[in-house]
Amino acid sequence: MGGNPPITIMTDQAPSIAAGIRNVFPDARHRLCTWHIGENSKKHIGQYRALDGFSDIFNYLLKYCETAAEFEYHWPRMLTHYKCVENPWLKNLYTIREMWCPAYSKNYWSGGVLSSQRCETTNKSVSHRLDKTQGLCDFYHVFLDVISYWRSKENGHDYRNWKGRPEVAAANCGILLHARKIYTIEAYVLFEEQFLKGMACSQEEIRGNTAIEKNYYVWRPKKDLIKHEVRFNQETFAVDCTCQYFTEMGFLCSHALRVYHVHCVPEIPNLYILKRWTKAAMCSHLVEDDGEKSNIVAASVWRAQTLRNFVKLVMSSQDSLQARTENLRKKGERNDRLKGTVEKIYNKAKGNWRRRKAKFTDATRFKAQSAVMELDEVGAPVIFSNSLNDSSDLVVDASFPKPPPKYFRRGAAVDKNVESSDKENNSTNETSNDSYVHGSTKTDACTKVKAPLATKAPPATKAPSATKAPSVNKAPSATKAPSVNKAPLATKGTSATKAKKDQQRFEYNI
Repeated sequence: MGGNPPITIMTDQAPSIAAGIRNVFPDARHRLCTWHIGENSKKHIGQYRALDGFSDIFNYLLKYCETAAEFEYHWPRMLTHYKCVENPWLKNLYTIREMWCPAYSKNYWSGGVLSSQRCETTNKSVSHRLDKTQGLCDFYHVFLDVISYWRSKENGHDYRNWKGRPEVAAANCGILLHARKIYTIEAYVLFEEQFLKGMACSQEEIRGNTAIEKNYYVWRPKKDLIKHEVRFNQETFAVDCTCQYFTEMGFLCSHALRVYHVHCVPEIPNLYILKRWTKAAMCSHLVEDDGEKSNIVAASVWRAQTLRNFVKLVMSSQDSLQARTENLRKKGERNDRLKGTVEKIYNKAKGNWRRRKAKFTDATRFKAQSAVMELDEVGAPVIFSNSLNDSSDLVVDASFPKPPPKYFRRGAAVDKNVESSDKENNSTNETSNDSYVHGSTKTDACTKVKAPLATKAPPATKAPSATKAPSVNKAPSATKAPSVNKAPLATKGTSATKAKKDQQRFEYNI
């Protein structure tokens, strides 16, 4: 760690550990493991977790809340909606919210870690190689084997990062090409995910911008119910977002990358390149240094000389039959160590884990926000925005285009009321206030078209057909008045058109 104290320490709720951290690392950010809090919630609020939608909003506030304003907005509404205001465990959890809610720790780098399971995984990697009968010396040897395996695996990743080049999702995109050049493969994949996520966002410029700085509202349509504000400087390319993803993870967020893409920023500014994610931070990366001693050669020269010696060794051994017959690989076998079935399944699942996690996070956030969202008089949800000026409260966004209310829960009832009012006022050709609220801009032409459809009385009133009692006397049948009505059918038939064509042909002949 270079002599620097840790920035964030993740532990459980043990009071002795908290007291030790305050004494030894007073400047470190002490955070509580969200996994342990989730397990404790099953014991203390199990009756509320059984309710429909409570687990979604509780997990959203526990893990996926992005700003403090969002937390302060949804927490009291969760307590009121599920009638758990007087619960003592939730009251105590709210008093220590800064220790477990990720929205209050955005200013401290954590790498997105929310639980202490990383250290528990390290303990398991050593413990599953030992049993109760082995002593301290056996533990020491096993620990050295584990460290050697980790370093060998890390060297393999370093070599893959130096020689490998991941594919770019968008061809000829300058900022992605620059990210692929400086970041490792794993870090580039994370950066590319944020870039593609920003491509699906929409931006709205806020009024009152200056010639140098511009502010935007950035959100994903039909997915985000809360917008984020982004401030962009056109001279220095400095960007600031209310989600504070960079201070937490060390990558630019999707909202900032969306603004960069709009302004055609070709490269990532040096201010937002964290060294820990670059290729220069790898363990096998060597800096070309002449050195003070004369017997130390440069790394590139030493590597070339060593490779030349190995080539000579191989060339001199190619005539030996014993060297060519031993240690031969089978056809199709790679020069890697053998992997077990469990490890193969784990590696296959690991590739899709990040993609599934992103979808699950978005779905959980949308369910939680929809459970306690506020609806206006039309039935559409009230859209809020985070503000850089006031980070403690959400701002109601009145400029957001509201979709038709039929997509929401109370929209169907509104539609039925509006349609009934339209039918009542259709005879007077007046547009009511309910129809204006519904969003249907009816014109006079529309009402004129609907009037004949509503007044289809002649086909409905088949009174003469109903009074077919005189047909028994045969007298009304003699007076076939309906046969007179067949004249219009004759005018509409081929005789009328044929006469018209004969008249045109006669005039043409003249």
